[in-house]
Amino acid sequence: MEATTAVPGGQSRQGRSMDDDGFTPVHQDLIRHLREVPGHARPPLRHAAFAMSGVEPASLAALTEKVALAPTTVTDGDLGVVLDAGFTEDQLFELVVCAAVGQAARQYEAGLDALAAAQRTGR
Repeated sequence: MEATTAVPGGQSRQGRSMDDDGFTPVHQDLIRHLREVPGHARPPLRHAAFAMSGVEPASLAALTEKVALAPTTVTDGDLGVVLDAGFTEDQLFELVVCAAVGQAARQYEAGLDALAAAQRTGR
């Protein structure tokens, strides 16, 4: 599948349509699947990891924040603390993916907002 890059006017560079939020339908399906389709981690916890808000316990909150904001600093020890808190490897995988994709979505939205602002101001 080809990567798409958003451009003003709601079209991707390959001409695929994008919804008002700037995400292609495939990306929207990914987000919906991560947050809503049954998995090993409970959907409310996956939602929280995706949003980086309200994640409990504190060890999991620290890990998801690190994954989102400083992924190159995540260590085996960070993962071990969460596993020791009672999470399974499958749950941990799902929650880490939610945190990473959530951060990527926020960065993408911020980029679209910056482009729109620049377009409005003529910069």
